[in-house]
Amino acid sequence: MSRRAMRFLVAIAGLGFMAGAANAACEPGKAAEKYPTFAGKAVKVAISPLYAPFAYTAPDSDKLVGSDVEISEAALDCVGLKSEYVKGVFTSLLPTVLNGQSDIMNANLFYNEERAQNVDFVVYMKAGSALLVPKGNEHNIKSMDDLCGLTTSAVIGTFSQKALEEQSKTCVAAGKSAINIVVATETDAAVRGIMNKRIDFLLDNAGAAVVRVKDDPDNLEIAFTQARDAKVGFAAKNDNNELLQAYLDGMKEIYQNGTVANILTKYGIDAKLAIEPEIVR
Repeated sequence: MSRRAMRFLVAIAGLGFMAGAANAACEPGKAAEKYPTFAGKAVKVAISPLYAPFAYTAPDSDKLVGSDVEISEAALDCVGLKSEYVKGVFTSLLPTVLNGQSDIMNANLFYNEERAQNVDFVVYMKAGSALLVPKGNEHNIKSMDDLCGLTTSAVIGTFSQKALEEQSKTCVAAGKSAINIVVATETDAAVRGIMNKRIDFLLDNAGAAVVRVKDDPDNLEIAFTQARDAKVGFAAKNDNNELLQAYLDGMKEIYQNGTVANILTKYGIDAKLAIEPEIVR
């Protein structure tokens, strides 16, 4: 039997438990009953502190803030659990979940089938992309078709890297020059590349791009934005059903009572991107 088929059977077997708790209101006093593995100890959350507006270190403080931080904490508070953070660069976070150093990755992670081979998701919003360019948009970029022959940077393993690689193939197939893609470990390093004129553009998360332009309007602008079908969420190791259920219970309640929308709006993210939370395997 395949791994995916086995996981499906596990999910079906636990359906009664999961359905019974999915629509519960906040019941922090029942944490020991509902989530005995995690009650009384901290959920270890893998996170990057360099990804505003989703997660970053507050100015003049070592406190983590951001939409993902507040949404995760609100969901866990709702079900009576607490968290502690395992910080690292984006590319190091998923491995910490897989090797047991952390319990869940919280870093605006996009669901895809490749990742779902190793982790299950609690998704709660749709994704959007924006193309960040130096102020003035000297290359007159209006769409992905205008990127042929230009130089960019992308964090390895991200949606942006894959989207740019596919677009580069399209360029070559059309008889145009490929996109020169330089690998980065963090998006902030790629942004510095724009500022230093080492790259021509950055395919960024829409929410993050808005913050970057707001912080530095004299040097940056958004060439265009695009919506995607991709869903975003928190990722735990396959079949960590108790933790996934805890997050789902909390996420559903804070979605329904407007907390998620309020947090997204607070950080300049379109609240319309929020979706009904669900577990996706």
